[in-house]
Amino acid sequence: MTIYLFFPVCLKAPPPRTHVPPADPDSGLYYGDCLRVLTREIAPGSVDLIYLDPPFNSKRDYNIPLGGKAQASVFQDTWVWSQTQEESMEFLAREPVLFQQVQLLLKFAGGGHVAGGGGLEAYLAYMAARLFACRLALKETGSIYLHCDPTAGHYLKLLMDAIFGGKNFISQIVWNYGTPSGGRASGKKPVKSHELLLAYASRYGKHTYNRQYTPYSEKYVNDWFRHTDEDGRNYRTRSRNGRIVRQYLDESPGVPLSNTWTDIMQLYGSAGWFPTTQKENLGYPTQKPLALLERIIKASSNPGDLVLDPFCGCGTAVEAAQKLGRRWIGIDVEPLAVDLMARRLRERCGISPRISGIPYDFD
Repeated sequence: MTIYLFFPVCLKAPPPRTHVPPADPDSGLYYGDCLRVLTREIAPGSVDLIYLDPPFNSKRDYNIPLGGKAQASVFQDTWVWSQTQEESMEFLAREPVLFQQVQLLLKFAGGGHVAGGGGLEAYLAYMAARLFACRLALKETGSIYLHCDPTAGHYLKLLMDAIFGGKNFISQIVWNYGTPSGGRASGKKPVKSHELLLAYASRYGKHTYNRQYTPYSEKYVNDWFRHTDEDGRNYRTRSRNGRIVRQYLDESPGVPLSNTWTDIMQLYGSAGWFPTTQKENLGYPTQKPLALLERIIKASSNPGDLVLDPFCGCGTAVEAAQKLGRRWIGIDVEPLAVDLMARRLRERCGISPRISGIPYDFD
């Protein structure tokens, strides 16, 4: 994977652009490879919830607009075996059984060879080391949500089983993000309209889970909550211990959340797509909707918990965590992304985030 680095050169760190209060001292943004940050900056067993939306091995280049027609490369999701993969395997070697499992998976993915092989092996080696580092950072009561798609999701599921243990698997969530259209409808295959979230607990049964609900459908309400009392409240009758009782619509939580999510729309770069989400759109190519992260954070953490996103991109996870009263850590290897996250937190949350790792001079 080719990474472009842009280092601003000055004698000292620039002052904040606006005077806003600092974030919680336990919260902060980190510039750098998340493997190095996780192993050097994050205390083992300190994180309550990890959400990561890493590269998908999509073999695409991703840019962000800089104004006018100018664009900057954020990352290239194309992989070759390099020193990064060698370092990743060295890191995994500290856990011999896991190392052997990863080697076997890489050989299977590469058709019998690993080093010097194709992009899939390089991608999986990169991801294996960083997922292992996430496991070390997670509390016993913690959970992790890995965002992926069918491109390599089946291999990532095997990696997660090896690293976190199959017994700690919580669910595979299908996020059906919108209606098929445009370029997605091309090709001699069914149209892609979903992505995946692989959810694992650090220790299943001890993990935090707050049950979430979705609203009843209009048809369900009309079919079941047919009665209206003298105050205009809709209710239905149910039998409880031989007695007929009323269940009021305004006191009912809704439908327990399933592992298929169809009520959260994807963000699109073109104006006019799903106008209700356009105010969120920052032009970042892999940006996820705030509602998606809010649901995950509400379900698998409590106020005051520490939420970590090691591939933070434009910062949807940290904005959601801040607004929901959680502490947070965001990591990204692209300075443009870290700068965008900091601006987003200043403008949308009214805080000045602590930023670590961005160099401000040649030394």
